[in-house]
Amino acid sequence: MVTMQDFVRVCVAVTLIHALLVCALAQNSSYAPQYPEGPLGSAPIEIPDEKKIIRDLLLLYEKRGIDGRPVRNSSMPVSVKFSIQLIQIMDLDEKNQILKLSVWDRYAWKDEFLVWDPAQYGGVTNVRIHQDKVWKPDFKLYNYADERTEEHREALVVVKSTGAIVWMPQVIYKSSCAIDISHFPFDEQECVLKFGSWTYDGNKLDVNFLDNLTKIDLSEYMPSNAWEIIEAPARRNVQYYTCCPEPYLDLTFTLKVRRRSAFYNYLLILPCILLSTLTLVLFWIPPESPAKMALGINIFVAFFLLLVILESSLPSASTVPLLGIYYCFNMVIITLSSFLNVLVVNMAFYGPRGEVPQFLKTLLQGLLLIISDSNKFH
Repeated sequence: MVTMQDFVRVCVAVTLIHALLVCALAQNSSYAPQYPEGPLGSAPIEIPDEKKIIRDLLLLYEKRGIDGRPVRNSSMPVSVKFSIQLIQIMDLDEKNQILKLSVWDRYAWKDEFLVWDPAQYGGVTNVRIHQDKVWKPDFKLYNYADERTEEHREALVVVKSTGAIVWMPQVIYKSSCAIDISHFPFDEQECVLKFGSWTYDGNKLDVNFLDNLTKIDLSEYMPSNAWEIIEAPARRNVQYYTCCPEPYLDLTFTLKVRRRSAFYNYLLILPCILLSTLTLVLFWIPPESPAKMALGINIFVAFFLLLVILESSLPSASTVPLLGIYYCFNMVIITLSSFLNVLVVNMAFYGPRGEVPQFLKTLLQGLLLIISDSNKFH
């Protein structure tokens, strides 16, 4: 009969035999398990020099914090260079007076805390770092007219071993622009984009143009179907206010554009010329002809439709375009022509119904006297 002690002895023996077999297989290299090199293997992980630089820089940078200007001497300003490269005029909304541009911003400054010796890192002279990991100048568009809180798209910051930083984010700007429609559709508009630091004065942030480029860079500009660029100058402004002795700097870019009027020549100008010619023909038709009244009403309606089209293309403003004034003038002439036509036809068919009022006689006599005197003078 098998006792409990015999059963325990058998289990211990089986366990020892299994352990001996496992040890024997482990000593045999042909049965050793093979693991891939890398994080799961026994081989050491090699870190590229570029990653070492980023790791070491950001480790010290996080201890200092990204808030505050990157200078060791707080009395020295940070020199920031800035320029914009225009890619496309996306829209110029005359009704809301908003200019929408696709732009590449270009910033350049020096961060004294992002410096390393390339000889210690395999000769690497520049790295790319996420924009939120380093200090950036608080540049803003002053005449901002957008419901979004941020206009920049994310872009990596290029850092050189000397601490020089270049940042080129893509931007969609919406800025306010005063629209003058007096000479529509042959008008020229001038829109201003004013950039500057939102919180730093000129003693803290020295703002200037990148590469001394005092204009908008148009090297990558895609021409617009609606607007033609005349010029795009820029200037640096230094302003002093009565409240503060510090100078405040800004960079102002001016975009002067001319409307391409080919479309409006066929939509508004050519019909206007034809209708004006018909207005002259209206006076050649005899008053007793029914066609004169019908033609006058048709021309009036046509000018009214042109005026409605013109109004839908323009913002509601105190300034009236000269083309709209000309439309209204033609409508007034047609109205007077129709009124006089009815008066002449009425007098021709029914004759005078009474004497001419005395004030009208006096007025006409005065006009005739003035005309005769002017003829004698000439």
